[in-house]
Amino acid sequence: MNPANLQADFNYIVVRYDPICVGRGKLTLVMDIDVKVDFVPLFMLKVVCKKFCKDLVQKVLKVSEEFKGWIWEKKMKEKPETFNFFKNSIADYF
Repeated sequence: MNPANLQADFNYIVVRYDPICVGRGKLTLVMDIDVKVDFVPLFMLKVVCKKFCKDLVQKVLKVSEEFKGWIWEKKMKEKPETFNFFKNSIADYF
């Protein structure tokens, strides 16, 4: 097996965020990924999966801290009604 030819199949990734209070929430990631390495023990795959999820969340948080000036800030200004819907939905939840 040539590792350069090894490609994982990402069937789906679902992210669910449940707000707990202002500034806090619970994040749930559900993934169906075939990494095509059935010779690796399951406990090792679980460790790698947890590390992947933690790194992903940390990168999202880092990007959100550097939000000012990004294209998404411009998009929010172009279509405030769309983003206000989400902001109001979260506010209504509390």
